[in-house]
Amino acid sequence: GYSHKSNLFEFNPPKGWKITESDFDVWIESPEDGSSGIYAALTNTGYELDPESFNSFVTYMETTYYNWHEDFTETDRREDADERFIIIEKTYTDADLGKRQAMSIYDQEGASVFTLELIGSEDFFTENIDSFDQLISDVTINGSEAASLPLYQLTWTFSGPEGAFTMN
Repeated sequence: GYSHKSNLFEFNPPKGWKITESDFDVWIESPEDGSSGIYAALTNTGYELDPESFNSFVTYMETTYYNWHEDFTETDRREDADERFIIIEKTYTDADLGKRQAMSIYDQEGASVFTLELIGSEDFFTENIDSFDQLISDVTINGSEAASLPLYQLTWTFSGPEGAFTMN
């Protein structure tokens, strides 16, 4: 199996896939297609989000990474408000990669949100959805470990004209 270097989560990825990890996430790339794979991350939110805030987090992630693409269509959405669990399936067209399909799972674990995604071509998605379902059942999330991460670690630094200001 695979255990993240920061002990955030562990699961059994497909054998032979390339693993690239940072302090808070991992990309597991299919050897057959360098643009398809599995993404997992644990985000430190600082406190347990209420249902409205959790939904806002999910909406932000979907807007940032997916629904700006051409032909974006949310094909399925399942939610369990009591468990703070949302699954979103979608299709879209990537300018460089063509037609894509993805499933994103957002699971709130106390003061963190675990994200697990299967992303790839429609053929890749169809060929790998069963093994992804098995991977989901094997995941162990160590949400308390997220407290050591920076809050909402996916940030970018923007500098104004001529370095007049910077912001994250």
